[in-house]
Order: sequence, then C-alpha cells, then structure tokens
Amino acid sequence: MTLHLVLLSGLYAALCLLFLYLLIGTRLPWLVRAGLVVVFTGAYFGSWLLWQDLAGWPARAVLPDRFLFHAATITEPDEEKAEPGSIYLWLTELHDEDGPIAKPRAYRVPYLKSLHSQVQEAEARMRNGLPQIGERKFGPEGQISVAGTMKRKEDEQQFELGNLPSPALPEK
Repeated sequence: MTLHLVLLSGLYAALCLLFLYLLIGTRLPWLVRAGLVVVFTGAYFGSWLLWQDLAGWPARAVLPDRFLFHAATITEPDEEKAEPGSIYLWLTELHDEDGPIAKPRAYRVPYLKSLHSQVQEAEARMRNGLPQIGERKFGPEGQISVAGTMKRKEDEQQFELGNLPSPALPEK
C-alpha cells in the first residue's frame, strides 16, 4: 500500500515537471498549451479520486452482490448542520462457492432508517457469535433499486443481512 502511494506521488511529480517544461521551455502554440493545461487539470482530479481508494477511505461504489459483513459505523442525519448521514460498512466480497475473492474493503452508503436498524441487528447477532452475510437487493428490472433518474447507482443501495449458513459436511 505504501509503495503504491510513493509510486503514484513520484509519477505525478514527474508528470508535473514534464508539464512545466512543455509550458515554459518550448515554443508550442498557445492552443496546444491551453489544451495541456486542461488535460493536466483533469489528470489532477482523476488522481485525487484514485488517492481516495488507495488511502483507505470508504468507497462510494456499488456494493458487491454477495459479501461477508464485518463491521459498520452509522452517522445519523443532522438537520442543523445539513448533513445527510451515512452508513460505513466493512465488507469482504464473496464468490459463489470459492469463498472470499478480495480483501475487506470499506464502503459508504447513504443513511436510510431501514438500513440503520438492519445493520444494528446484524451487529448484535455478530456479538452473539453468528457471522453475517449480505446480499445486494435488486429492483424489478434486475437493476439496483434507485429512486429518481438523476442519482448515481451508489446513492441509494439496498441490501439484506442474515446469518452465515452452516457449512455442508461431507457424508461419511
């Protein structure tokens, strides 16, 4: 992880030096220089989004279809501060029979009262020694259920949490 951050920083510094050389040290037409400014500005914002994933911040991405639930932190909406609230989940994506296919990852989903109570119940079951598994809910057309047409897929995700089934033992 640290190596990735160092490499990304070094790459960005090298690109900035090349960019400065192209702007100052060459006699490029002003349209080309303006285009370079636009491209490098876009690259800056793109790298910022990559930094968020590399730095361990919660992803505002679509939840996996099936996942193992580890923990959650709930931030309720605050009307005085105009904060909408969030639910931060720590999950491991699961494959059908192969088990986990990735390392655990933090996800952020917007706060919904129904999800709040569901997550609290799952955490209580986990404290009693019952591992929790989750599945993403889909809408009627097989898509993620999203209210409204201008919202991102990540903005209103629904999921269900339940007990991890007991493993099937082989016959004797």
